Amino acid sequence: MGKTLLCPEDRRPCDCSGERGEGGILRCPRTAARVNRSRYEVVKVDTDRKIVWIVDLNVGKSVTNDAEKVCEELNRQYPLHRIIYRDSDKNWDELVHLDWTFNHYAAARGMAIQV
Repeated sequence: MGKTLLCPEDRRPCDCSGERGEGGILRCPRTAARVNRSRYEVVKVDTDRKIVWIVDLNVGKSVTNDAEKVCEELNRQYPLHRIIYRDSDKNWDELVHLDWTFNHYAAARGMAIQV
């Protein structure tokens, strides 16, 4: 499966890079919106095992600091899938959620993949 970039503002598929605009504020070139949310790539989806892997792109908030929204967004596209993410320190962790609601973090080093 190919990598999918999501716009940091409206989370639609987008090729924006979150470049810094006037005043050093990150903005999406497509929506001209401020980037105040986490930015990540979906790098692998295993529908049989119901697992999605994402990588934090270190733009805007970190996935760790935006976990509630990340879980909500990914659960819309991948209902009831486990969410494994590589953080900005390149560690693999899980965003454990109950239904659509983020619950806690869990170490997931054994779930690491090559990206």
